[in-house]
Amino acid sequence: MNFTYTSKLKYWKYKLKRLDAQGLKFHKSPYKNGMACFTYREGSNAYIYEGGFLYEHAYNNFGKALTRISGRFKDNKKEGVWTYKNQEAQSKTLLTCTYVDGVHQGEYTIKTYSRRFLRHHLIRMLKVTLLNNKVIGPIKVVGSTYTIQANCDENGRPDGEWFMDIRDKNSQYKHVETWNHGVLEACYNINRVSGSHEMSEEKIRPKIMQIVRDQAYGLECRIGDKQTAWSGSIHRNV
Repeated sequence: MNFTYTSKLKYWKYKLKRLDAQGLKFHKSPYKNGMACFTYREGSNAYIYEGGFLYEHAYNNFGKALTRISGRFKDNKKEGVWTYKNQEAQSKTLLTCTYVDGVHQGEYTIKTYSRRFLRHHLIRMLKVTLLNNKVIGPIKVVGSTYTIQANCDENGRPDGEWFMDIRDKNSQYKHVETWNHGVLEACYNINRVSGSHEMSEEKIRPKIMQIVRDQAYGLECRIGDKQTAWSGSIHRNV
């Protein structure tokens, strides 16, 4: 397969090559069925990624990258804000997250868009804060037919009232879960017509994991250590 530089790659090549004078070397080459350009230091038997990194994969007929991942490395580990974008015929996914020493430390956001009438419209957003790859604090998911509001304690365990409010015209309930530091104490649906509580199985943690697995986990695993990618897991006490 022949690759040509997009304007973004050309800019990064110019920007990164200026770092040669700072003891870093610039490299560009085919990478995981795409093209990457980055700066590095020489290691004993391999490159040590240091500085900016840009990866692009799969180009459309107009030379536009359908997958683009960009960020920075520090001593071979992801550092700072990274952006992952994947675009398909009728949809687009944008993942933005922050690392410190290769581990998630900060805001993690997934935005999913649907293409209609030549424009992309936001149909779902997931937003959490990750510390050492654990969800800490509020969880917010806004979809086209539902919203999720939840919370995790300082140890990354589900805590407090969790809600999934389904706005589908055929839905007749609101899902509620009550957590106490990782222990599920109650789980039920509120019937919108009668107001009655009906016992239910846990739904919110599996829904969050499904979103992350379907939309973002594979993108994050393309670059760097797969062990540090967040799979969407939120652990409860057994």
